[in-house]
Amino acid sequence: MSELVEKNSNSDLREKAASVTLREVHSQGHTYVDLRNVGKRIIFCCTLCRADCFSDSALFDHLNGKVHARRYAAAEVTLMGPLPWPFNDGVLFFTGNNSCDGLLTNGNSNGSMDAKNSLIDDHDQRMVIRDVLLNNELSTLKVRFIGHGHVAVRDIEIDACNKWLSRIWCAWLGEGDDCDKDMLSAPKSDFSIITFSYTYDLGVICKLKVLENFLSSGCHSEGEDYGISCKKRRKSFLESDSGTSDCAPKTVVSASDGEYDRLSTRALRKELRKQKQLVAERMCDICLQPIILQKDVATLFNSKTGRLACSSRNTKGAFHVFHTSCLVHWILLCEFEMLINNPNGMKRNKGRKNPVSRKEYKDQRLASQASNWMTTETPFSSVFCPECQGTGVDIKGDELEKERCTIPLSEMFHHKMKASESHKAWMKGPELLDRCSTGLHFPCGAEGDFQEIVNPLKLIRFYRAEE
Repeated sequence: MSELVEKNSNSDLREKAASVTLREVHSQGHTYVDLRNVGKRIIFCCTLCRADCFSDSALFDHLNGKVHARRYAAAEVTLMGPLPWPFNDGVLFFTGNNSCDGLLTNGNSNGSMDAKNSLIDDHDQRMVIRDVLLNNELSTLKVRFIGHGHVAVRDIEIDACNKWLSRIWCAWLGEGDDCDKDMLSAPKSDFSIITFSYTYDLGVICKLKVLENFLSSGCHSEGEDYGISCKKRRKSFLESDSGTSDCAPKTVVSASDGEYDRLSTRALRKELRKQKQLVAERMCDICLQPIILQKDVATLFNSKTGRLACSSRNTKGAFHVFHTSCLVHWILLCEFEMLINNPNGMKRNKGRKNPVSRKEYKDQRLASQASNWMTTETPFSSVFCPECQGTGVDIKGDELEKERCTIPLSEMFHHKMKASESHKAWMKGPELLDRCSTGLHFPCGAEGDFQEIVNPLKLIRFYRAEE
């Protein structure tokens, strides 16, 4: 008993010491550093560099290093402006209201109808979305408008027949002011972003509460209805949502009721530990990095139909969540792919039959390289959820969204890698704007003076889920 008390005491001391160091680092302006709980260890994490530091000395060495200096220089012109992104997702954005100095622990409306699945109050900019899975049951989701993101691209004119989309970005405007009239006049995107503070049961049917209720109430036999295993019956908890209610406990084990209760409780506790480990290891499907409790995550919303994008791929109201910055990058990639596959937007160089000079040949080779890079086997026709490929279209009854040229998993992996690599290139050479921004960069590699044009595309609306 004394050893357990001593371990807990040492853990509390380490946490307090780490919190003191964190406050010191924040006072020096490093607000992108936070504390995280990895297993039984308390570590520091630099959000800008996604670097884990396991001690005070390692943290200070990192903050004084060259890698951090390069990332900080890029963040200074993209993320640290007068109007920063109001999010804290743990992988890029770090100025949201949910940041803390401590350790991160592991309806009716008077508004007008915007779409038949949602209601909008134009004055308060609040919206109610129906049939969303919340707390393991279908409910209504209340969200409020928090700002606009302005999407634009930079084109490089290689020649009269070819152009290269060098950069695409999203600049944060907030709710906008008189200085943003030109950008606010851009057409609104068909898709919006809804952000949440991440919890383990967000968007999915979570069995943790069910298991905890069984253990606290002592109704262990009900566990069989949820596919919970015993020693003689090893049916996976994840393989079945409804179990064999016609199978009485006496047929499962040949033992007394007391012994069955003991075995069932043991199985429940084992399954509870397993489920906690599974939800704690939930990853963002775009960047494949862990999603952290209480950090900002986001899901895709179809503004035309008033439905979440994932709702057209299931009837239970479940939805996928991603790091907020990752979902912004995914939308930018979708817009990029739709632009380069638009026959009116991108003209291809088919080459010449006549002999050409060395310089003309080099220009043609660069144009051909652009054409190859910018061609995808399955063209994008819309923004969609990167995990289930849902678009949130209206469905009839239990009929799910029909597969619309579903992109194979191998291609999806390639696109997610492209989003990741192009954002790394953006951080090395970002667009210099007056607003905080994030984006993708596709280096051209062409030499010479080419004409460059910045074209505004559209506005993305951002909403925040109300507690």
